[in-house]
Amino acid sequence: MDTKEKARKQKPDAASEAFRRKLRKLQNALEKQGEAFDQATAVESGEIEQLKDMAHKAHMERKLTTQEEKLKAIHLAESQKLYNEIHELHVSLEDEKGRMKALEIAHENGAEGYDC
Repeated sequence: MDTKEKARKQKPDAASEAFRRKLRKLQNALEKQGEAFDQATAVESGEIEQLKDMAHKAHMERKLTTQEEKLKAIHLAESQKLYNEIHELHVSLEDEKGRMKALEIAHENGAEGYDC
């Protein structure tokens, strides 16, 4: 074989090798991008889970606040009801004291059979 033939045969091998090197570089770059994508996806998934947890916590806090407000309203209503009942008893007691005093005065003044 002469040198020209050898050169021609070596050129395709050199071109093939260059192509293989470029192909390997592209495959490595693609793998790195895939890994970066996977990491970014994992980070985003973690952030999404964190946001879901935060939203759930906020919802539960609002629910608890609402329940606390309802309990306060119930307590206030019960307190008002008790106050009203105590007031009515007080008024009734004062009325009864007034009647007793009127009967006492009537009896002192000789008004027998006087009934308030």
